[in-house]
Amino acid sequence: MRRFLLLNREFTVVDEYRYNRSNPARWIASHLLRYKAFVLLFMTTAILANVLNASIPALTGVAFNAVLAGSLGQLITISLSLLLILLLTGVSDISARLSAEVIGKRVARDARDELYLSLLSKDQTFHNRQRVGDVMARATNDIDQLNNMLVPGFDTIFDSFTALVVPMVFTLFINPQLLLTPLVFTVVFLITLRRYSRKLEPVSNKMREQFGTMNAVLTEAVSGVEVVKATAQEEQEKRKFRENATMYRDYFVKNGLVQGQ
Repeated sequence: MRRFLLLNREFTVVDEYRYNRSNPARWIASHLLRYKAFVLLFMTTAILANVLNASIPALTGVAFNAVLAGSLGQLITISLSLLLILLLTGVSDISARLSAEVIGKRVARDARDELYLSLLSKDQTFHNRQRVGDVMARATNDIDQLNNMLVPGFDTIFDSFTALVVPMVFTLFINPQLLLTPLVFTVVFLITLRRYSRKLEPVSNKMREQFGTMNAVLTEAVSGVEVVKATAQEEQEKRKFRENATMYRDYFVKNGLVQGQ
């Protein structure tokens, strides 16, 4: 059980896990390093699944050669090997997806726990300066976005990158000249992805900020509904919420347009 100490009007946790908060990348890495076994299992099984998938076309080509040569014994051996590869691929893929899901849920849980502990450590002056709705939005929706960043975000990116690199390695052993087209495609793809990220990032940030503002305005109006009614400010509060909701909708639509390009 956690123990809280009261020091200079602020609470601290004596057994709190310390994360690296020097920058976002190191903060995420410090969360992932708490579950090294699951991260290693995910990466190993994802790579293994793609290696097994890439070996299927090669064995299929050997099977055709066996048919042309009339070698029934070799064909049976290759068929059994393909069946075993498919089974191992299924097991590896399921293990990778399960490991990624566990990592995503646990990191989201730890991030939410870290946020709550951080809020508990702040004094009353800090809380008086914060808008309740904004804090609620970050404690709920933003944490869910962190989970989505890992699953399916990082899961899909790592799996796609592995699915791109592994066949290129197999191609290298077959004929290095065949690598020209995949390499050109990869360079063009990375350049396009970089441009896409630069266009999406500012819109996405504004959308998240507006979501917090919208929730803050709504929470303040609901919590102070008696004051609003006493001063006959219902229409003004409706107008404020409508304006903020409209701005969030506009950013959401713009975000979708950028993603759809």
